[in-house]
Amino acid sequence: PPPPPSDKVEADPYTRGKGMDTMSWEELGEPLLDTVLKPGEILYMPSGFPHTTDTLEAPETSVHLTLGVDTHVWDLNYACMRTTALKRIKENVLIERTFDTNKLDAVKWHALHEPLPLGFTGAHIVQKAMEGCKTREERAEAAREALTSHIATELARKMLVVEPKRWEGEDEASLIAMLSLGDVAQRYWQHYQQVMNIERRVYADASLQLRTIDSSFARAQPYLQELQDAMEALQGWGEGKETATKTPKKAAAAAAPPPPPPP
Repeated sequence: PPPPPSDKVEADPYTRGKGMDTMSWEELGEPLLDTVLKPGEILYMPSGFPHTTDTLEAPETSVHLTLGVDTHVWDLNYACMRTTALKRIKENVLIERTFDTNKLDAVKWHALHEPLPLGFTGAHIVQKAMEGCKTREERAEAAREALTSHIATELARKMLVVEPKRWEGEDEASLIAMLSLGDVAQRYWQHYQQVMNIERRVYADASLQLRTIDSSFARAQPYLQELQDAMEALQGWGEGKETATKTPKKAAAAAAPPPPPPP
């Protein structure tokens, strides 16, 4: 299992054992799984689980493809949302105004870093809310309201559990009002929509070859810049720079894929 974040507070728990971060065999402990993947097989590795791989001796070259679902890279988790909410009102972002998030026990740390239920992970939340909606616009609005309300309430619940001293005497409703968590949830929904629209354009460009570019690196550059701009806009909003926010409609329009070339 992954080591507790408190073992190395200065490290990113999601990237332990990668890059310049080294881990001893003693830190890793006994493996939860030791297996050999055969051609065509897939292994799911939860984010934050340190692992090591090697290629068995074989006459043929071995190639593998890694697909990452990195919601935390785009700040789409409750921990990042909490930080934004506190920054908006110029509050101390340390846990209990005292210590770093990585000093939390593992259970509370993982609860706070749970991904926001957006996309297919939020289907169970929006299905009931969309019942009776007749148009696509009505369904989209109902889904947005249901998701953002759920996310705001869930963040308030997590904050009350993680910081009981700080929020003593408060409940979910009062915390939502105090920190404007409904507005923060709406902004994170906008951010999610913007990131996903950029990603859709990335895959459309790569798969349909919408632009004649030989280098994959050059093809990716404008999209990487857009993603960086989206992250900076979210950070700016958290710092009170209202002009950094795009409306969902404008964000979707800005990220709409270009039309395919004529036949």
